[in-house]
Amino acid sequence: MRARLGFTLIELLTVIAVIAVLSAILIPVIKNARVKANLTKSVSNLRQLGAGGLLHANEHNGYYPEGAFPGIRWHNQIYPYVGEDPDIFKDPTGYKMNSWVDFYDARELPFDYAYNAHVNPYEGSPLGDNPNLVGPRSIYADVDTSTLPWMHTVVSQNNFVHWTFTLTEDQTGEDGHRQAFDPRHGGVGNVLWLDGHVSSHAYSEYMQIAANAGGGRNFCTGRRDF
Repeated sequence: MRARLGFTLIELLTVIAVIAVLSAILIPVIKNARVKANLTKSVSNLRQLGAGGLLHANEHNGYYPEGAFPGIRWHNQIYPYVGEDPDIFKDPTGYKMNSWVDFYDARELPFDYAYNAHVNPYEGSPLGDNPNLVGPRSIYADVDTSTLPWMHTVVSQNNFVHWTFTLTEDQTGEDGHRQAFDPRHGGVGNVLWLDGHVSSHAYSEYMQIAANAGGGRNFCTGRRDF
């Protein structure tokens, strides 16, 4: 009998259909795995930044790194306590809207986390001169550190990289306010709280937490006396 060479059209279409089905199954799985891996790495980055901030406090009479401006940039205050590793300040998503900030060793590097400037604001800043906008300056302050946000993923900012809560969800991202909390990991973003724990939230959930705390100002300062 004569050997048959090649494939019939039906066989070829069957193979193509099988590949398409497998791709439809595997591609979302791979994508979700990448999102989860990036989320986990971002959590690790924020925990290290929090540890660096507490190490700074331990060597500065309990005072947290200063926020606001025109003081020393907060990331440069933490930088030596994270081994001068700039990658800790960079979110693993490789987001195109990174801030670019100057580190004290003359390197300008991508940057994705923002600091609550109400935590120990620089005394010469607009926040530092307004006692109603000042949160805890030191680890000895009488405040619930588990409910006071310290750092979070941010869309983009200037060289100081601070953040704001007076926004709606449609103001985030490329067409919105670059200082906003950024839910870049599959619809959620990460928050480092002042006690050192990290949690992940959608934008609306995070804003609801702020509202439940009495609004953005109360939420950012940890105060309850307004």
